[in-house]
Amino acid sequence: MHEDVIRFLGGVPPFRFLPRANLRALAFRAQVAFCPAGEELEAVGDDGAPLLHVVVKGTIAVDAGAPEGAEHLGPGAVFGWPAGQGGAGDQIDQIGKVGHIGQSGQAGQTGLTGRAGRAGAEAAQPISTARAATDALCYLLPVQAVSDALDGRPDLRELLAPGFGPALLELGAAALARSGALAWQGGRPWQAVTAGEAMPAGFAAAPVHVSLREAARRMTERHRSAIVLLDDAGRAAGILTDRDFRSRVVAGGADHDLPASALMSAPVLCVQAVAACLDVMLLMAGRNIHHVVVVDGEEPVGVLSSHDLMVLRGVSPTALAERIGAAGTLTELVEAAPRADALAAVLLNEGARPHTLAATLPDLHDRMAARLFELGMAVLGPPPRPWCFLAFGAAARREAWFRHRQWSGLVLGDGPDGSPSVSEHAAAYFGTLARFVRDGLRALGFAPCPQGRMAASPGWTLPASGWRERYRQLAGQECGAGTPQDVPSMSLPVRRGMFDVRPVCGDMELGLRVAAEADAALGDAVRAGAHWPLAAGGADQADGAGTPFGALARTARALTAGQGVQPPETLVRLAAIAELAGAGSPALSDARRACEYLLLRAAHAELAARGAGDGGDDATGAAGDTGDACGTVDAEGGPNMPGMPGGADSLDALALRRARETVRALRAVPGTGGMTPAASAASVGAPSSLVRRGDAP
Repeated sequence: MHEDVIRFLGGVPPFRFLPRANLRALAFRAQVAFCPAGEELEAVGDDGAPLLHVVVKGTIAVDAGAPEGAEHLGPGAVFGWPAGQGGAGDQIDQIGKVGHIGQSGQAGQTGLTGRAGRAGAEAAQPISTARAATDALCYLLPVQAVSDALDGRPDLRELLAPGFGPALLELGAAALARSGALAWQGGRPWQAVTAGEAMPAGFAAAPVHVSLREAARRMTERHRSAIVLLDDAGRAAGILTDRDFRSRVVAGGADHDLPASALMSAPVLCVQAVAACLDVMLLMAGRNIHHVVVVDGEEPVGVLSSHDLMVLRGVSPTALAERIGAAGTLTELVEAAPRADALAAVLLNEGARPHTLAATLPDLHDRMAARLFELGMAVLGPPPRPWCFLAFGAAARREAWFRHRQWSGLVLGDGPDGSPSVSEHAAAYFGTLARFVRDGLRALGFAPCPQGRMAASPGWTLPASGWRERYRQLAGQECGAGTPQDVPSMSLPVRRGMFDVRPVCGDMELGLRVAAEADAALGDAVRAGAHWPLAAGGADQADGAGTPFGALARTARALTAGQGVQPPETLVRLAAIAELAGAGSPALSDARRACEYLLLRAAHAELAARGAGDGGDDATGAAGDTGDACGTVDAEGGPNMPGMPGGADSLDALALRRARETVRALRAVPGTGGMTPAASAASVGAPSSLVRRGDAP
């Protein structure tokens, strides 16, 4: 029996990280409890000491009285760690007051106010309501014995404490990166790309007897970092690189008229053109070299450098951005587009965090769209009035890191006469331009929105005044302001995603005006007591309570509504709340870490789906009316995450449970889902009907 306990605990965090001697000590203190369906679990043993429960078989329902309903825990789940035993989340301080955030992000006049008290404190207590949902088997471990086994390991204690602590984020992110597939290039696995495909076209070559001066001239002429030196039979006899010239010619003072054979590296390492790039990369790393000659049989056909491999893998965003900007045709853009996904794969597999991904990948997507507009305007001529291309939903939040479905709009500035009305000429011009961009983005792998929520569709190219009215209608329809007119039918998650808006290219000031209008309209709705910004709906309720990220995104959006947070990233919104509430608040720190994990979780799930051969248009996700059609993140922000390897071998279940606990703590902030709309409005002195604060700048 003890060996069974050791074997099982060896796959359950945090016990999986303990030495076997510690596991053995715990196993000898473990009790086995069979719990028939419906029976309540005991929180303490016969001696009155608290017990930690580890689910072995069956399902346990905990916190059945919580507003979200009971949470069902399966094999590998651990619960019952009492407060005061150490780890992040034991003490949840006051959230404090949430004030107004202006465009600069600084605290100003009071907006949403109130006190959370000890927000989430109930999450830090032992679970008092735990009942077997099915016949279940649990290991019962004395809390003191567990504490002794974890002595000196505060990072492991943190995995038992409520909340999403730093150790859980680090372990979870590392596990995701380790589980990732190799980078993809052009829709194929990295090991399937050959050296012949990866090498740049053309290379520098010369007979071995040419002078160093002539060899340098040919390298400069061909813009290459190496030159292949050929014997009389045309085979590769040696190679000279930039590094050789620096160290041996310039620094070493060699005579420039010496034959190249005097300083060349020989014999030269050659690889066949059909060799896999993965094998070439490992070979270069093992030999500590940076160039290989690619041959077809014995004939040199090119040179492959470590830099070429790095760019091929997509880890050079600067080079990719330059390639996109220099594309003179749609064909050249199409060739560059898959490298953005390759970059996403490499960054994820190398453990990049969401702030790095959000600062890199959406910018490449934006550059592709901007280049399409430039190519279109080169044919159509100058635009008749100012314009700005807008992104909505996950793309606006910079949380769609692979090529996603299109969800876009155009805002038009006033005409030459100062009139906001759109002339027939302007309508025809921008209609043609928008269709060109839509079709171009489709060719680049950004599938069109099935519901037509794109700038090329009727009703999605509007003057600034039209977008202002659109957002007033979208915000007001849930506050008794009547049925909106000329507003496409949208599900609740999609309607919320409309309030995440970001300018992509064009007149950015014009786009920021629309973003400000959207933010102001949502802020008015929140102050008026609207329930819909926080209500779960549609696909969000697939698991009965909504996804943790969906609830987190809703809460962050509602708490910052009307406060000018831009861009509308969930992490940026949480940072803005923390600035006002005090950065030391454990609940807010937990929320930011949970947000990071859930974003990475969704991205790795999409990477796995693409790696399994589900790439192309279908991989961008057919979200339908329940999402924003932006890949694995729906309009509400809830990652549609396929299951990871489960059971005791994964941190996934633990991390998702901690994320739910974090959401409950954050939602204790007044004005969010923990209060009724009426109470929310009363707590902030909001009007009983939707009131405009005046036009946004």
